Amino acid sequence: MIDPLRLMAMVLAAGCLAGSGAGARAGTYTEEQMELAGKVGAAVALSRICNGTVPTTAVVKALEASGLTEQDVLGETPIRERMQNRASAVMLATNSQKESGESQAEIVQSACESFRANFGPNGSLLPGVSD
Repeated sequence: MIDPLRLMAMVLAAGCLAGSGAGARAGTYTEEQMELAGKVGAAVALSRICNGTVPTTAVVKALEASGLTEQDVLGETPIRERMQNRASAVMLATNSQKESGESQAEIVQSACESFRANFGPNGSLLPGVSD
């Protein structure tokens, strides 16, 4: 079982720190699992910008439904690296928006629109998984 609090702490920290290394299960993840990891990283960052919260239940259900464990997410794995990279990319884009003069309200609105478009109702992180 994936501990939601540890998961969210790790992914949120990943938004600021790029991870490195790939460990124990390197090369054993499916493309679908890797794609999901990227979506989760982006979803967590966008949700955090949008409303200050993270869809923890949906994220954990999506990860578990794809066969991933807490170790896959928290260990030095390609899954963690992909999540961190996508979260970092979202945070870098947000910083660029700030530097270009966009207001915080515009940045939040953009993050919310992107989150809803890509990770909307019914947990589109993975079909059939929702809060």
